[in-house]
Amino acid sequence: MLGTMATAASKRLSTRDSVTPAQPGLNVTVVRLLAVALTISKGSASVPSGSAPPIPVGYRQWPCVTTVVKSGRKVFRLRFYVGGKGLFTRDQDSFPVGTVFIVESSPWVSDDSAERRGGSLFVMEKCVGVCSGEPGVGSGESWIYARYDAHGRSTEDEPGACGVCRLPLTVSAEVM
Repeated sequence: MLGTMATAASKRLSTRDSVTPAQPGLNVTVVRLLAVALTISKGSASVPSGSAPPIPVGYRQWPCVTTVVKSGRKVFRLRFYVGGKGLFTRDQDSFPVGTVFIVESSPWVSDDSAERRGGSLFVMEKCVGVCSGEPGVGSGESWIYARYDAHGRSTEDEPGACGVCRLPLTVSAEVM
């Protein structure tokens, strides 16, 4: 599944929500942050020790890339939001402290008013912390993350599902 998501993200991140010329590197930024999310969560949505990042107010106004993915018989919409601090980070640079990345996963329905039904959020933030020794993380910096349900409640691991996007791990996914 991890290879499938990374491949899908690099091949074709559908831009059903427009990516304006002011954010030409948004797709690359999303792929980089998705790689970090998959690496630090190791496929698990457990909240690491320390405080979990809150769901940022107004994140749906942030730059976003949307893709629709079919997994088994179900179709999911994945939205990848990037907070301002990490948006214009050059490829060769580490993301700055304060970078926030959100993956919103929901069963795809054509009616946007129902989009949050059964959905989930993965929130990841780079913050000042103890030296983690992880690649791509500077001294005194660390990534924290948490998973929330559609009602904003913290959630536990779901066996057999990706910790970031919640798609089943045992079924190959395809970008539509």
